[in-house]
Amino acid sequence: MSTRHQLCLLAALCSFTAYAQEWEREIDHVEISPVPFNGKSSSYCPVYYEDGLLFTSTRGNKQVFQRKDPVTDQALSLIFTVTRTDSSRWGKVEPVGGDLSRYIHYGPACLNKQQDNIYFTRNNDDSKVVELSNNLGIYIADFQGGVIGNTRPFKHNHAKFDFGQPSITHDGQRLYFVANRPDGFGGTDIYVSHLVEGEWSVPTNLGEHINTRGDELFPTSHSDGRLYFSSDGRRRNKGLDIFYTEEVNGQLKEPVPLHSSFNSKADDFGIVFDSSGLHGYFSSNRAMENDTDQIFEFQIHQYWPDFDKCTDLALEQYCYQFHEKSLKKSESMLFVYEWDFGDGTKARSLSADHCFSGPGTYQIRLSVIDTISGTETKNVASYDLQVEKPQAVIITAPDTVMAGQPFDMHGHETEINGFEPKRYYWNIVGVQRIRDDALGITLEEEGEVTVELGVVGLNKKRKERKFCSKKTIIVAR
Repeated sequence: MSTRHQLCLLAALCSFTAYAQEWEREIDHVEISPVPFNGKSSSYCPVYYEDGLLFTSTRGNKQVFQRKDPVTDQALSLIFTVTRTDSSRWGKVEPVGGDLSRYIHYGPACLNKQQDNIYFTRNNDDSKVVELSNNLGIYIADFQGGVIGNTRPFKHNHAKFDFGQPSITHDGQRLYFVANRPDGFGGTDIYVSHLVEGEWSVPTNLGEHINTRGDELFPTSHSDGRLYFSSDGRRRNKGLDIFYTEEVNGQLKEPVPLHSSFNSKADDFGIVFDSSGLHGYFSSNRAMENDTDQIFEFQIHQYWPDFDKCTDLALEQYCYQFHEKSLKKSESMLFVYEWDFGDGTKARSLSADHCFSGPGTYQIRLSVIDTISGTETKNVASYDLQVEKPQAVIITAPDTVMAGQPFDMHGHETEINGFEPKRYYWNIVGVQRIRDDALGITLEEEGEVTVELGVVGLNKKRKERKFCSKKTIIVAR
């Protein structure tokens, strides 16, 4: 285990969650490749910074005489930045600047949303060469132009225990980190501290459904609310595997292991995603025999199921044809047949087509009307019509939208007998594909757009079934 794994680890066994099947199902394949700036020394825990990355490495700082770690005999870890110049090339790797000690370790680190504050791990005593008694702590500093300044310690650091690997949430209100405090469940646990009136609250352990008898390490908070971390206490492989959890009704759900492409037999950790959730970077020592950590870039290619012909909701939703077979068309101009559909609308004809606004019970009446007086002369038929939701995928979306104006769509009103919806797949034909709820959608081109919604779920025998519907949306200006 390399320098980044400075906290003592314990091995443990634990079963992994069945949620893994859902994660695996959503991915077709993953492209993974090492970044070109890795080098011979360890590089790990990348985070997004400006047009590139900020990461930790033991490659050393040639600009300053830097001590070596007395245990590993490697250069002390330090924080670096690198800029991506285009889709395939990177610029020069540069160490962060500022008032930094040449005697201690720095990193991993993270940045706030504005990227003007940096949260990082370092040894607490920066005046002497790093040693086992020089515990790790979390530090917060200003960060401008790649320079650290105005460094201050996290108020809950402890001289006898290690605190490190901080990750700040997108809103800046929670700080996740790891510590080997004695109140934990294993070697190192994940804790969270909340920002309350400008002060960080007393850290709270995330609990034993997250933390195991082994080690939980390298938490990373994503903007979508998911918390990614690595663990060796839920072993599928020999090393650290990456998991994620997220809040459901205020509680963190059981951790889900990432796709097998990410979790090898080596140590896999320190993952970050871009806003799409399909591209990013992570750390692993899978490719090196000498336990050297490298940064890998990944691109997820999603699984998209094939759906049979989609039901046209314009033909299915609450539309009926009315005709009284026992009657013949009147040849007299004095009398006409009139349908009353029970929803405030009427139609004068022996046969009539009518679409109701939604499900419900409607009283249908067919009468003969005197065209001169306008009065009813005979009630031909009267009955209650129960309009049910169609046994089809229901697309809840406006019929008309304004070009450039955002709108939402969802399929949660779908109710098909014996079918339990699980996943939603939107296809705005010729525009884009979306999973789950389609929120904040904008369409720029005036005209008609076909929207298809495919739903994958389970029948009563817990076998997978698929349904699909479509509707037309008018885009106006």
